[in-house]
Amino acid sequence: MKKTIIALLLLFTVLLGCAPGVFAGVDYEYEGELDIGGNPVLEDDDPGKREVTVGDAVYDKLTRRYRYAVGDSAVEMNFPNGIVTTSAVSIVVPTGMKARFYRDGNELTDLNPDAITEAGKYVAYFGNGDELCLKFTVVKALTGAISSYQMPVGFHVVSVVLDGEDIPFDSNLVDMTEEGAYEIRYTCSGTGVTHGLNVTVDHTPPTLKLEAVKDGYAEGPVDISDLEKDAAIAITLDDKTIPYDRTLTKSGSYRIRLRDSAGNYNEYSFVIRIYFDSNSVAFFVILAAAVIAVAGYLIYSRKHLRIR
Repeated sequence: MKKTIIALLLLFTVLLGCAPGVFAGVDYEYEGELDIGGNPVLEDDDPGKREVTVGDAVYDKLTRRYRYAVGDSAVEMNFPNGIVTTSAVSIVVPTGMKARFYRDGNELTDLNPDAITEAGKYVAYFGNGDELCLKFTVVKALTGAISSYQMPVGFHVVSVVLDGEDIPFDSNLVDMTEEGAYEIRYTCSGTGVTHGLNVTVDHTPPTLKLEAVKDGYAEGPVDISDLEKDAAIAITLDDKTIPYDRTLTKSGSYRIRLRDSAGNYNEYSFVIRIYFDSNSVAFFVILAAAVIAVAGYLIYSRKHLRIR
């Protein structure tokens, strides 16, 4: 009995030691066939059996990467060209090859192509004559950046679920103009690889009521306390940045920029005209009283001036 217990304990210890290695390499984007250890089922090491042409790329089942030819060399990517994903995009650029990356139209000079995680629409050019162009989009789980998803070349839609319910779909394009939680599955017939995109779409930009503003002008303080929770705000007064305050009171030209957690953007511009508040009225009352007092003194002095 003791020998049996010892043997079971040893077996349990071995399994615990193996567990980290088993789960460390799990690819949660991959939905193809898996073996008993949770790893993708691969062809043998013969390139002729493990490589499949997908559009203008060659997919390697062993490395699970897409290879795009650039002259006599090639650029490798862990996703197909045109992908929309919430995961990191990894691109291997051969040493010495010219590469230019743009995010949302702005060129990036310090990008690490091994792990591209910042949300945005990317365009990358490779080779001296820009022989290759790759496009992909990285989004957050909550996003307003996409209103449709055109499938990468070689892929077709398997299912689309919106807010827990199956909805009709086109085989190559998913309409995402309606807000809600999407679960999209699409597959490549040539490779058997299936990818998924799970995102919540929010296209509604953040807003402010600005009830005191009429036709771009306000005659007094402007309340901005209805700022949406978690929304970012930037305020300038006469082109100078000022901190957020629940009520704007100073006269001048304002510009307010809003951005919510889904990336939606909104902007307001208005002018608070010079106005008199209680402090201003008190000041002018005091000033008027002072003027009257001085005038009275001068009049009194003239009437009682002694001639020597």
